[in-house]
Amino acid sequence: AGYAASLKEREKNRKYLTNATSLGHLCHPVAVEVYGRWGEAAEEMLREAARLAPSTLDIPYGHFKTEWSIRLSTCLQKENAEILSSKLLSIVGKKTGSKQAQQPSAR
Repeated sequence: AGYAASLKEREKNRKYLTNATSLGHLCHPVAVEVYGRWGEAAEEMLREAARLAPSTLDIPYGHFKTEWSIRLSTCLQKENAEILSSKLLSIVGKKTGSKQAQQPSAR
């Protein structure tokens, strides 16, 4: 895992782990760096899902892991783009006084 993802995973563990385990829940801190590098917990979660998938879905390990890495990364990129676009429109709208520029794009 990259350094930034490792730091974020530790931060999430400090913030959520005690409460989650006291409620009987598992806590897996998922962190993805700006350029797409996944944290170790995210990688482990994906490896475990890929390990279990063949027995229940008849999908080869490598195919499942690659396919879901791409799908999850794409979803994160789309959401990040939507957040940035919405923020930019908000800033432009405030500067121009335009209410239309403040409207988020439709999905």
